[in-house]
Amino acid sequence: PFIGPVWPGDSAFPDFSKQEVRDWWANNHDTLFNEGIDGIWNDMNEPAVFIDTDTMHHTMPLDAYFGTDENKIQHSEYHNLY
Repeated sequence: PFIGPVWPGDSAFPDFSKQEVRDWWANNHDTLFNEGIDGIWNDMNEPAVFIDTDTMHHTMPLDAYFGTDENKIQHSEYHNLY
C-alpha cells in the first residue's frame, strides 16, 4: 500500500484498480446511503499528497503502481482514473 503525507498525517491510499477494494469502499458508504445521504465529496481524491519534488507535484510518485504483480499499472498511467 502507498502511504503518503496529507493534512491529517500519513495516510493509506486504497488501490481502486482492484474490484475487492472498490467493493470495500462502497460497502463502507452504505451506512450513509441507507440513512438518506444522496452523495459524498471525497476530498483530496486527485490523489493528493504533500510531497513536492522536481518530478512530482503533490501526488503519488509516478512510478508507484496499482494492481498486482501480474498486472501492474503505474501511477503515471492511472492518475486520472484514480
